[in-house]
Amino acid sequence: MSGQSAISAILETDGIRVVFQPIFHVAGDVPSLCAYEALSRVPRDTHFERADVLFDYVRLNHDEVRVDRHCLATAIAEGAELTKSAFLTLNVHASTIERDAGLPRYMDDLCARYSVDPRHLIFELVEQSPFGEDRRLIPALARFREMGIRIALDDVGLGYSNYQAILDVSPDFLKIDRYFVQNCATDRRRQVLLRSIVSLAADFGATVVAEGIERDDELATVRSLGIAYGQGYLLGHPSKLERGSRPWLVNMKLNQCLINKQRGTHVSKEDSAR
Repeated sequence: MSGQSAISAILETDGIRVVFQPIFHVAGDVPSLCAYEALSRVPRDTHFERADVLFDYVRLNHDEVRVDRHCLATAIAEGAELTKSAFLTLNVHASTIERDAGLPRYMDDLCARYSVDPRHLIFELVEQSPFGEDRRLIPALARFREMGIRIALDDVGLGYSNYQAILDVSPDFLKIDRYFVQNCATDRRRQVLLRSIVSLAADFGATVVAEGIERDDELATVRSLGIAYGQGYLLGHPSKLERGSRPWLVNMKLNQCLINKQRGTHVSKEDSAR
């Protein structure tokens, strides 16, 4: 089976599944859950053993619109209940927003079908080519903003999520790539870069989210740098939302870690692990 046929087979059999990773407000004494990111996963018995391999092939074949529509519909159908108490962030290619003139109507229909308030949705823009090359992106984004959907820029600091993208998109959220968060507690250069992004975001009126937080010292560092929102294995793993299950509660080990730190109590690496 060719790669293109494999993509069609996955879509036709609803093979792309969705898991949800929590995002927390971490500025207070105890993190509070405020959003979920919908992440796509693919069956293991396909040509695409990982989602990133699938989406690399999708981009290579300029098939973003078809696949993004499928992923958006799946995420909203499965995550509709989450939007009653939190934001839901949805990954979508900037190229899809540029090319798919019918996407606003499609999103309207999805929100109506699943009783989702679009003001509780965030489009997280991902791209592997320069943003807005044909200049259709900005007016297209304006249509979604009119619906109440907010815009986040993913992987800030890497690739095409650069200063030009920030200028063109004027995102509501800047999501800092995990590369800059890992080991930030002991790497002064990373701290300098994180601090500069926080300052830049403040000037642009954007909110910063740190991705890839895996250790308690990384969490403490991003908090000390003024980053109010975080995401990562320390805070919560991506999980499938089972029917009838309750949304995540704050990680109890994380809570105890923060409480102990405030008391000056030593916390072992095992206690603060994922």
